[in-house]
Amino acid sequence: MLECCEEYSRCPNYARDFGQGHINHFAIQVSGHCNVYLPFYTVDQQLTIEDGHSRDLDEPGRGLNS
Repeated sequence: MLECCEEYSRCPNYARDFGQGHINHFAIQVSGHCNVYLPFYTVDQQLTIEDGHSRDLDEPGRGLNS
C-alpha cells in the first residue's frame, strides 16, 4: 500500500492549496484564510500561526513566541 502526499489546506477564498510545511497551511487552520487572500490577523492568531510553523520545521526552543 502506498502512502502518499503531505497534508494540504485549501484557502476557501483564494482556492489555492498549501502544503503542511507552508506557513499558510497554519494560517488557514487558525484563521480560516491565507495571507495571500487577506494578510491581516489578530495578534493571537499571528502568534499561533508562527509557533505552529516553527514547530513543524522542528526548530529548537519552546516556540517563537513563548
